[in-house]
This record gives sequence, structure tokens and C-alpha cells, in this order.
Amino acid sequence: MDFDAKLDELFLDLPEPVTIKNGCVHALALGKLLYVGGQLPFADGRLVAKGRVGFEVKLDTAKLAMRTACIHALAVIAAQSNGTLNQVKRIVRVEGFLATGGDFADHDKVMSGASELLTAVFGKFGVATCVVTGVASLPQNAPVMISMIVEMK
Repeated sequence: MDFDAKLDELFLDLPEPVTIKNGCVHALALGKLLYVGGQLPFADGRLVAKGRVGFEVKLDTAKLAMRTACIHALAVIAAQSNGTLNQVKRIVRVEGFLATGGDFADHDKVMSGASELLTAVFGKFGVATCVVTGVASLPQNAPVMISMIVEMK
């Protein structure tokens, strides 16, 4: 399966990974596993939304933000693989973090922004184990963040 062609079919252009200034790296390969660090939902150099999901950020906006963060994770994977997603064997694990509060309970609906995209790009190889966690806050007041473990060829 040609994952790069699938991106084209979906009219998705991967952005350049955001510059990291805290001494961490976007991704680290250990054997065939690529660990992708937390990616925020940036578009045109700014967060697509700020605040807590279920409060300042509505559910649909949070789902879109999670999709945007996932696109950044895909950009990191491609950057680690000479500009291609065709070195991906399968997505193993996806971890989503939501800045929430109170009794917000629709974490899975927000996470579907990422899982639907991964399935659209990778088909059955994009179906992964998922963890989604509500937290008090995220960097730069982002509503969501995503990280992944990917098996590479």
C-alpha cells in the first residue's frame, strides 16, 4: 500500500515539524519502533484553539485539533523516514491528551479525530491501541496533544 499516495488522495500536505526548543527530539527510533513525542495542533504557526475541552473549546473544535496534531505526528514520521510514510509498517499505539476539567467524558469522540485520519491513511495498518487521558493543562494552553509508537519496515 502506498501511504504517500493516500495522503495525496486525501489532499493532505504534511507541514514541516515545529522547531523544538526544550532539548527534546520529535522522535526516537529504537529498533523497528519509532516513538513520536507529543505533538500539538499547530496551523500556520499558531495553535488552532486554546483552552480546555468542554469549556473554552467545543467538542467539534477539539476533534479537529486532535486531527491537526495527528497530521503533525505524521509529518514527524515522514521527516524521520526521508520524507515518506511508506516506511511505516503499522501504527502500534496512539496516546491522546486532552486539557479538560469538571465532568467532561467525551474523550473518545475527540480522539476519533486522530483515529479516523490514521485509518484513512493507513487502512488496517492504522488501527492501533489507543489511550486518551484528561489532564489539567497542556503546553502553550493547547486543548490536545498526541504521541505515537509506530512500527517501521
